[in-house]
Amino acid sequence: MMREFIAKREKALADKGTNTTITHIMLTSEEKKIIDSRLAFTNDSTFPYEFIVNDEDAAQGTGNPRAYRDLADHVMVSSLISTKMQLHTESVVFNGCSNFHKIMLDQSLHNCGVQNYFETYKDNDKPEYRLSCAWG
Repeated sequence: MMREFIAKREKALADKGTNTTITHIMLTSEEKKIIDSRLAFTNDSTFPYEFIVNDEDAAQGTGNPRAYRDLADHVMVSSLISTKMQLHTESVVFNGCSNFHKIMLDQSLHNCGVQNYFETYKDNDKPEYRLSCAWG
């Protein structure tokens, strides 16, 4: 999916007269298994992208803050770092289901950050990549 997304973004940028080659993927998630999944690609010569991650992310795995009351400061700092990372990229792909992602989209639409493009999984061009939100 990422290769197709990057090819689409590079073409769109070239069509605007900006010949940009995307070389990095910034990966954020509250799920540690998502962050760790990048390791399967780091030694793959056919995958020429470098991942940027917050290795100190709280990776709480849930949007339920009560479950992490003792780690509140760490979770807050992780959330702020993820927000800053996402608000300062050329493109963002996200699930679009969580309240966090709705806030991110709203912030971008009101010029907080430098995003040029947002795409949600549920709006992906290919049906096999579309993600359905658990609550509709």
